[in-house]
Amino acid sequence: ALLGIRAITVRSISVASVLLLGFVCYDVALVFGTDIMAVVMKEIEAPIDFRMAKSLDPVAKVSLLGLGDVVIPGVILSFLKRLGDGDERGAPYFASASAAYLLGLLVALVSNP
Repeated sequence: ALLGIRAITVRSISVASVLLLGFVCYDVALVFGTDIMAVVMKEIEAPIDFRMAKSLDPVAKVSLLGLGDVVIPGVILSFLKRLGDGDERGAPYFASASAAYLLGLLVALVSNP
């Protein structure tokens, strides 16, 4: 995940917006519209997902979170951090986006069936 975040550098808010909009469309079409990603995550032996146990029971279901759900927001947070470092007016964007991303991850992990 860190290599992906370091490899992709976003230099403007318009590129960041297009990137996020593209991945929202991708999620709606392929993740929520079909079961393609669930099949890929279960059948490919590669580190492409994060799994979190829903309870301490070893046979209980796990929550799945795709690698793209970490890398793409990480790229955006990296951009906002650089924006805040260069200009004091940009600092609140990084803090608020980080908090929103953390909250979104927690909601996704808890609500995943």
